[in-house]
Amino acid sequence: MQKELCRFVDYIIEVENNSAAIYISDDLVYKPAIVRFQGQEVYRGRLPHVLFLRLPAYMSPEVVGFQLRIKDVPFSEL
Repeated sequence: MQKELCRFVDYIIEVENNSAAIYISDDLVYKPAIVRFQGQEVYRGRLPHVLFLRLPAYMSPEVVGFQLRIKDVPFSEL
């Protein structure tokens, strides 16, 4: 299956098979954040340049983007 891309304001999502790569903008990299996907926390800490997710089934990048929440938080909440 080929790769699909979708650009959002602060990140780009690339989906291939059942995995997604989220390329985060330079403005957010290294900021403390909590990342949630489908309501579950999948990452907590300083944001990396790329975040990889294993998807439960194939999803388009748009669907992944709608279910992804990146919330910047103060260091005290990490």
